[in-house]
Amino acid sequence: MMRRDRFTMLLSLVGVAAGASIVFLHQPPPRSSREVPSSSREPEVSWSAETARPVNLAADPDDAACAISADEIKAWHPSGDFLVVDSRPRREFERIRIPGSVNFPVSDLKTKLYLKERQLLLVDRGYLGHEAMAACRALRDAGFGRLRVLVGGLEAWRQHLGALAGERLAEAALDRIPPRAFDAGLRRGKWIVVDVSDAPETSGGELSSAVAHVPFGKDGSGFATRLRTAVAAQSGQADPVVVIVDRDGARYPAIDRVLGADRPGSLYFLEGGLDDYHRYRTQQQAMLARAIVAGCEQGCSGR
Repeated sequence: MMRRDRFTMLLSLVGVAAGASIVFLHQPPPRSSREVPSSSREPEVSWSAETARPVNLAADPDDAACAISADEIKAWHPSGDFLVVDSRPRREFERIRIPGSVNFPVSDLKTKLYLKERQLLLVDRGYLGHEAMAACRALRDAGFGRLRVLVGGLEAWRQHLGALAGERLAEAALDRIPPRAFDAGLRRGKWIVVDVSDAPETSGGELSSAVAHVPFGKDGSGFATRLRTAVAAQSGQADPVVVIVDRDGARYPAIDRVLGADRPGSLYFLEGGLDDYHRYRTQQQAMLARAIVAGCEQGCSGR
């Protein structure tokens, strides 16, 4: 095989490795101008977000034992005598948090043996609920039998349980999902993605088969009902994660106002819209292409 043929074959794999066709590399740039941005030892806790089961509380008793909604919190422990464990990265915790909560990674919780008998409420970003449920199942097996996971995470606390401490800008961004997290979550198929554009911005692309189209319209009349109907038709989960998308995020403030507290499941918005998401995907594929070219320059030689 000649060097050029081998290079062409490797380059054709870029799109497959990135989850899309190589043609995506040649799409015109998005219209948005923003940057994307031992025997006696305790049992080992091991879990993987990639193998985590979907959160389907009706079908999975383990998840049902872990999950608790904001509405159930007070009934679960009326006195509020539980410890909130925030598993988000330290930087995020410092910017916005639940007053009185503690912060450390879920992987560190297994070493906190003094917490085994405490009522623990695990809180994360909310839209990665499958990861929190996987962690909860593993920790319960390790003896943390009084651990629960707040469905909807920090955003659910803000909406239903009380004020947060920290920066107002960070609080305002709690219902935004960055393109990188959106891409990872989309691949796991755990979310309901709703395109609110007048004409589907996702048609014909890598999202087309995974998206419900619910136009917002000019003033959002009837949107809340249409959205709830669409989510109910697609969801088998007790509290699904719903992600709203449009081209550039311009409709998000109006949608937020129209819906208010009447939100189906745990609702989030794709930060920067599909423009920023496509920019992120293009950047990732370009990086992969450069890595393959560099590798080929070192090891692709003809016979």
